[in-house]
Amino acid sequence: MDHDHSGHAGLLTQPKQARSRQTVLSILEAAADLFAAEGYDNVSTSDIAARAGKPVGSVYTYFKDKQQILLAVWDMLYRQEAEAALAELELRPDTDLRSMIAKAVSRIFERRLLYRKLSPTLAYLATQDENVAERVQELNRIARDHLHRFLRTINEQGLGNIPDPEAAAVVIQVAAETLAGQGIPDISHARVQAAVTEMIWRFVDCRAAQAKPPGNPQP
Repeated sequence: MDHDHSGHAGLLTQPKQARSRQTVLSILEAAADLFAAEGYDNVSTSDIAARAGKPVGSVYTYFKDKQQILLAVWDMLYRQEAEAALAELELRPDTDLRSMIAKAVSRIFERRLLYRKLSPTLAYLATQDENVAERVQELNRIARDHLHRFLRTINEQGLGNIPDPEAAAVVIQVAAETLAGQGIPDISHARVQAAVTEMIWRFVDCRAAQAKPPGNPQP
């Protein structure tokens, strides 16, 4: 992984040393793999510990239960997408915006199986537990804030012209995650992924159409 995603709100113990941070990350990566392969309901805390190569006691040092692990995994997914895009934009301000969008969409679609399996579970748990509902709302807000920051940076660096970055962040978040997470019959995910990339590109760069040469209409 390129980023440290071990610092999550709600952990029983916040990891401070590199070794403990790596332990938390190993647990989250193991849980993400198992949730994607088996589904949340079919995975136990013991399964996660075994997959991570850690004692069960290590899991309970940081997480109260499997539900808390699920929320931390969701948090990790959001952070990975947002931080990867922001890092690329901030480190390479001359980067091609369309290529960056394509990479971000690709990362989301690579995790589409996990999104598909986790989204209904989180939605159900949120109806049963007020604390879960509040945490899911908070994670959604954090994701939108990261995306909002990304879109503002695009404007500030002159890479795009987005009249309302905050509203655009909501639209992009919902569209990309919905399409990545649901099963789409009779059409390949590659085509849907390309269409999402094109939609976001046109949405965030209002000058794109003006930059196209005349006599080259788009289908």
